[in-house]
Amino acid sequence: MRVLAESSTPDEAISKILQTISESLEWTLGEFWTADSKNNVLRCTEIWHKPSVNISEYHTLTRQILFSPGVGLPGIVYHSKKPVWIPDIAQTTYLHHAKIATKEDFHGAIGIPITYENEILGVFIFFSHKIQPHNKDLLMILASTGSMVGQFIKRIRAGNALRQAYNNLEMKIKKRTSALVQANKKLQVKIIERKLAEDALNASEARYRGLFENSPVSLWEEDSSAVKTYINHLRAAGINDLNTYFDNYPEEIYKCVAMMKVLDVNKATLKMYEATSKEQLLTGLAHTFDKESFLVYRQALVALSEGQTLFEAEATTRTLRGTKNYVYLRLSIAPGYEHTWEKIFVSLTDITAHKQTENALRRRIDFEKTVASISTKFLVISDFNNAVFKSLADAGQLSKASRTYLFQIHDNGNIVNNTHEWCNEGVNPRIQLRQNLSSATYPWLMENLHAGNIIHIADVSKMSSEAAAEKNEFEKEGIKSLLILPVYAENELAGYVGFENVVSIGPWHEEDIARLRIMAEIIGNAIARKKSEALITHMAYHDPLTNLPNRNLFQDRLQGAIVHAKRTGKIMALMVIDLDNFKTINDSLGHHAGDLLLLAVAERLTKCVRESDTISRTGGDEFILILPEIVYPINAAIVANKILDTLSNPFLVEGHELNITVSIGISLYPVDTSDRDDLIKKADIAMYLSKEHGKNTYRFYKSDMNTHV
Repeated sequence: MRVLAESSTPDEAISKILQTISESLEWTLGEFWTADSKNNVLRCTEIWHKPSVNISEYHTLTRQILFSPGVGLPGIVYHSKKPVWIPDIAQTTYLHHAKIATKEDFHGAIGIPITYENEILGVFIFFSHKIQPHNKDLLMILASTGSMVGQFIKRIRAGNALRQAYNNLEMKIKKRTSALVQANKKLQVKIIERKLAEDALNASEARYRGLFENSPVSLWEEDSSAVKTYINHLRAAGINDLNTYFDNYPEEIYKCVAMMKVLDVNKATLKMYEATSKEQLLTGLAHTFDKESFLVYRQALVALSEGQTLFEAEATTRTLRGTKNYVYLRLSIAPGYEHTWEKIFVSLTDITAHKQTENALRRRIDFEKTVASISTKFLVISDFNNAVFKSLADAGQLSKASRTYLFQIHDNGNIVNNTHEWCNEGVNPRIQLRQNLSSATYPWLMENLHAGNIIHIADVSKMSSEAAAEKNEFEKEGIKSLLILPVYAENELAGYVGFENVVSIGPWHEEDIARLRIMAEIIGNAIARKKSEALITHMAYHDPLTNLPNRNLFQDRLQGAIVHAKRTGKIMALMVIDLDNFKTINDSLGHHAGDLLLLAVAERLTKCVRESDTISRTGGDEFILILPEIVYPINAAIVANKILDTLSNPFLVEGHELNITVSIGISLYPVDTSDRDDLIKKADIAMYLSKEHGKNTYRFYKSDMNTHV
């Protein structure tokens, strides 16, 4: 609903909704009863009423009342979680509300639960000064509105809670994550290095070797004197800004790494690099460096060349088997070697598990932020298609998918259409090739979706024989792995959301799947809301019995036909068609039989006209036909004769064979008038002329036109 999209808080939305629904239905008053779960009562927190109505006493009393579940109209709706329609509350004796409402001369009453999933958040109550017959369709729409409001309230609350949790989590990460882990590691390294240095200076070689070899931290000694000599040559050549120099000549970093000599490594280093002997590492560690490692080594070179004797940083390294590890790197020049760099102690602390936990936590936060953002999009962005595309883009980028899409099911489940698609950079779109597909092409997929299953395929080439048809289609499109989630709208399968990878195989994380499923649920709710809005719009412009355009749509179509006729210089005809003696049938056989007859008449009239014509039911037993473009008046007479002939055949209604006739009045634009309302009036006059001439005939407004035709 637009009201929800334009509201920033639940209180603002509720106030607007009470006013909007009351004014739309022309009801007198609307109330919102908030559920106080702590005290297990309902209290009225918002009231809207027509400005012309004075209900000050009622307002005061209502604010003072507290309803328990099952007591009063709010309590009954709250307890049952179902909408309630009361045509006349004055006729009820079991409602506490009835006495107060009757005093204000209220009659019609509606109670709507505000729900989210199985939780009830409050109750809408509406009163009318008129007796209001039960309207099942309207009650259904209002119940859907209650569900939308519940989703809105819950999402706003969840969004606030998520933002608070995210801020708290970010603060904790900054303050504690790396500091707590690394402080202990650095302390351990410093103690070991201090002992190593002390032992070396005291010539306690045996003890030094024992500490070095058995340290749980990866340690090695390196000789970087050749690198120091190279740096000195650069300084002598006038190159003092090493950062700029390495920016211009990045290959020099690789030369420096090659100059570095590894003198010794301990057992922990062998284990970290998956080496079986020291000889595998003493030849040099350049082959274990990746792009990130070279960047960190460059920073170390610049720091040491500027006189620092200690450098620390997070880095990455590769084992001899190619496994990537995250490490905390510490380079310390041994005392007495500051000018030569002949002895540098290097320590590496494996922080891979810590980084993986941190990355998983950040990924979780990013996913939750994205899901919250997607939820907000469907409230803030009024354009459904735009909201879906942005949501697919956000989810696709976060999950690193090649392609994300939405398929919607049509034609009672027989057809599936790719309605929305997002593609990563360099990935070709497929949406144009995925239109009007038969669901029978994907039997295994559709069976699982109807069962509510998530389709998670880590490797398409290993799909089972049961999914042979799907495997064949996926492989033809170059899909390596995919994830498909069912989309439900009002408990019916409405389609599915898909995530494809055309680059590599691999599974999706279970936590990511759970959050992407929430996104599918959000899209399903949006589809349901879109259908409800379309139904409301349709009901506003169509006759509820025959589904023909009603007076509102007829007026719009007539104005458009007049404008078109004026622009083209053509004639436009308007026919008023009235059933003769319909009241007799209605009275003798009952209103239900009369409705069935009107439905049958509407069906035959529809077959008599072109697609460009408009046949509408404007009330009772009267239909109006717009012929927007005719060449001669006789064309209208031909259509009128066709209608008379078609309706002359008997109608079979509830076992009764009924013969009916109609009287038709015809007015012409611009022959009779150029005014819209006058055109209707003159067609109506012509219709009564037909009745005066014996019925079962047609008449033009101008008598000479009848003679001419």
